[in-house]
Amino acid sequence: ALAIRDAAEENAHAFKTPIAVIAQSLEPLRHSLAPADARGRRAVEMIDRSVARLDELVGATRRIDQAIALSVDPPRQRLDLSTLVGQLVEDYRDAALLRQVSIALVCKPGIIVLAGEDLLESVVENLLDNAIDFSPPQGVIEVRVESVGRRVLLSVSDQGPGVSAEQLPRLFTRYYTQRPQTSDGGHGNSGLGLWIVKRSIESIGGTVAVENRAQGGFSVKIDLPLAPVERGRNS
Repeated sequence: ALAIRDAAEENAHAFKTPIAVIAQSLEPLRHSLAPADARGRRAVEMIDRSVARLDELVGATRRIDQAIALSVDPPRQRLDLSTLVGQLVEDYRDAALLRQVSIALVCKPGIIVLAGEDLLESVVENLLDNAIDFSPPQGVIEVRVESVGRRVLLSVSDQGPGVSAEQLPRLFTRYYTQRPQTSDGGHGNSGLGLWIVKRSIESIGGTVAVENRAQGGFSVKIDLPLAPVERGRNS
């Protein structure tokens, strides 16, 4: 797993350097073109968009490799999920407010799972990013962390447009995204968020489900095993 992560970093760096050189080299070329040279300007714009798309793909490939590395050999230490989620929600409040969205947290304290902090942090960040992106102005995102028996339930729900029935099964497909296509042929994101979430959660013995909410909106629900109770020294 460490070798995969190291290779991902090295490969990304190897590609990022020439991409940056190409992008920087376009600037003097762009400024040297005559205003009437429409063909030359179109060519530069096409190169610029292609470089941006290539940079996006390199980043996506790096995230895939990192997700695979985490799922191949996922760390399993006792982790306070309640504290982790609470901190991430606080970190995201400002970003949500910029979109006129609020986050409501319902969290039972002291819920412990066996997982890696980096793995679950990536999962929660992906879910919060998606919820904020699809929430309408004045929308409320509800984050819940609770335990039922020996299971832990983590959910992130928004008040956005939801997903059509035919799209629901495709949401965990790598590179699939609902975001509209941009003028350069790309999308607002790489379509990796829910793919990473599913792969990461399944690697630590959990499951992920998605559904449209009856009252409107969309919900992602994660089910994880609760960590075993630690035995005391005198037990």
